[in-house]
Amino acid sequence: MITMNNSQLVVLAEIIRELDSFNHPDSTRIGKEIAEFTSYKKSNYQEVISKLKTAEPWEYICGHTEFDGNVLKVNSNVLIPRLETLELLDLADKYATEVKEILDVGTGSGAITISIAKRYPSIKVTGIDISVKAIDLAKHNAVQNQVQAKFIQSDLLSKFSFKQTTLVMANLPYIPTNEYTNLDKSVKDFEPKLALHGGKDGLDIIKRLINQVSKQSKIRAVILEIDPSQRDLLQTYVKEVIPEFKQVFHQDFRGLLRFLELYR
Repeated sequence: MITMNNSQLVVLAEIIRELDSFNHPDSTRIGKEIAEFTSYKKSNYQEVISKLKTAEPWEYICGHTEFDGNVLKVNSNVLIPRLETLELLDLADKYATEVKEILDVGTGSGAITISIAKRYPSIKVTGIDISVKAIDLAKHNAVQNQVQAKFIQSDLLSKFSFKQTTLVMANLPYIPTNEYTNLDKSVKDFEPKLALHGGKDGLDIIKRLINQVSKQSKIRAVILEIDPSQRDLLQTYVKEVIPEFKQVFHQDFRGLLRFLELYR
């Protein structure tokens, strides 16, 4: 536990008051992090608060976030990992004794790849992303978190060769156009559209992945993060393209249908 002196307590109180003045969420926690990040210097923390007032995410300002116990460098080239995505990891457990390889498609910062590699060190884990900048950042994060994982720049599975039983995990862009235009300013103005917008119904990229899966007999299962509104559309599409796969939808901690598990 860090003990603050009186002058530091005064600074912290001032930061929290400023955050509360524009209703920044979780002002006490963020205030403490800002105080430490800026060494309790007024000129420094006022610059941070000015950025926060524009809705720039704190994670981009400080340059890192935590996910599944791992500290990850993040910037505007990748999404900030969400709490819901942690539940995606747990769905992989049942396949850990069956598959020889796990692919994380749309790895971004490498959050899922790194967590999976730590959980299952005996399985080959590969992160895939279309963005070269995301791949570079994911590689950095893997080194910093001392995990062995491979990273490939590829448009989904187009550059990947399947030679052994594989689990595919993917948190791809799935936000429909009408929802994207109404996203919170902190997301729409600062996080990469490439990693968020999934076309008119949000399924442009997910459908492409499903089409690629249909051509690969080595894929044992696919676990997707989705928008809750996409259940019916996905059910129909999966039946048409990969009817041999069974479908199970899973709720997130908020009770929303957030994940689709496909297996055969």
